[in-house]
Amino acid sequence: MIIAVDADDTVADSVPAFSDFSNERYGTNLKKTDFTHHDFLKIWGVSREEMTARWAAFDRIHGQGTILPLPGSQITLARLARRHSLHLVTYRHIGMIESTKRWLAMNFEGMFSGVHLCGGEDGHIVRIKSEVCKEIGAEMIIEDHPLTAEQCAIEGIRVLLFDQPWNRNGFPKHASAITRISDWHDKILETLL
Repeated sequence: MIIAVDADDTVADSVPAFSDFSNERYGTNLKKTDFTHHDFLKIWGVSREEMTARWAAFDRIHGQGTILPLPGSQITLARLARRHSLHLVTYRHIGMIESTKRWLAMNFEGMFSGVHLCGGEDGHIVRIKSEVCKEIGAEMIIEDHPLTAEQCAIEGIRVLLFDQPWNRNGFPKHASAITRISDWHDKILETLL
């Protein structure tokens, strides 16, 4: 089976790393529990352009080095990669391709058959993940964004929704095609191994 896997806050513990960077560099006082919805621009109180600039600064200064893999992701994805073809599908912008590949090489060497970045340099989405999933033939996606989960479910792609504070309120429609998983040790994942 071809399985699409999101990057940020699904395999990469990005919000805490970026929040620490933002708190130090921009004087914010953010922690992961503040992210109760997925409109991060409102949470940070900045424009899309400013958010893109801050992500670029974070990427340039830290090069993804401060982002840790979520606990259990390395072991579970290594096991999944033995039986399935894994593709990283992320809304990171295309300018982050090299740092994303380096991060994957450091933490998930040889586990992903493809890397697909769906964001443009300006921070806008260039391609939606459900389209990429259809292009690569993915039958399933492991994702944390509720809207992406819904879009994929509408297209008949099975979704494992990785539990995060921003996807707990207003569970997406099409719930029959969406299964919430608590972490990388969730028993649902065992059925794929």
